Amino acid sequence: MSITRYSNPHLIPDKTVAMMSDKDRKAMGLMEPWERKHKAGVEIEKELQRQCESWLTLHGFRRRTPDDICRSGDCAGWFIHIYEAKRNPILLDLLILFSDGHYREIELKSRCGKPSIEQDNLIQRGGLLCRTLEEFIKIIEQK
Repeated sequence: MSITRYSNPHLIPDKTVAMMSDKDRKAMGLMEPWERKHKAGVEIEKELQRQCESWLTLHGFRRRTPDDICRSGDCAGWFIHIYEAKRNPILLDLLILFSDGHYREIELKSRCGKPSIEQDNLIQRGGLLCRTLEEFIKIIEQK
């Protein structure tokens, strides 16, 4: 079966795509099924991150940045998110510092996402795993 037969490369069967070289696949803008699944999971996690941070902001929390630290006025607490922290062995996705002194450390994952070994170790030592905005809100409101 010739690949040139397909006018739309996205109609090429997954088995055929899997046999293609990385160079040819990339040139045609194709991904193997596992690559598509991974990319979709990453996008879902990014959206969950945005939702959780927006919720925190709407409820009086501030991002822990030099600019926000200098702002006057009361706040419910602070949140810290380390961006682009691949395989960060010391901090989960969000560290939330409440104004009364306690904190929550939360790893955000899509429904099918799996924590890395490092993340799992942090979760076992008191961190929390959260897969939806509703779970996140419940965790924050429980203090």
